Amino acid sequence: SSSGRCLLTLLGLAFILAGVVVGGACIYKYFMPKHKVYRGEMCYFENENRDRAVEPYFLPIAEEADIREDDNIAIIDVPVPKFSDSDPAAIVHDFDRLLTAYLDLQLGNCYVIPLNTSIVMPPRNLMDLFAKLA
Repeated sequence: SSSGRCLLTLLGLAFILAGVVVGGACIYKYFMPKHKVYRGEMCYFENENRDRAVEPYFLPIAEEADIREDDNIAIIDVPVPKFSDSDPAAIVHDFDRLLTAYLDLQLGNCYVIPLNTSIVMPPRNLMDLFAKLA
């Protein structure tokens, strides 16, 4: 009787532990982002000689780029700087279909145009992407 009760207790604890592990894995998979989102700011120097530059200055905006290598697209969120009169936009470059989509977030309009491959080329890596955003 005592060993049966101990066995049932251990079996119950094993089921609870298995439920916690499986539930934790499901919650982790649900809340993890499906794609990598890169965030960054550009650093600029006043002159070409960086050794003599007193201090670098940073762009007043930070851009977010969601690069989906499996789909071969880049999604760029462009926030509006405080000193600018332009509208916020989301830009999607589809390198497979050679299209660019501009979503004007303030007006709610979406414009799809052919990708200008002389200006926008697929980035080789993250540094290449930020160099092309500058």
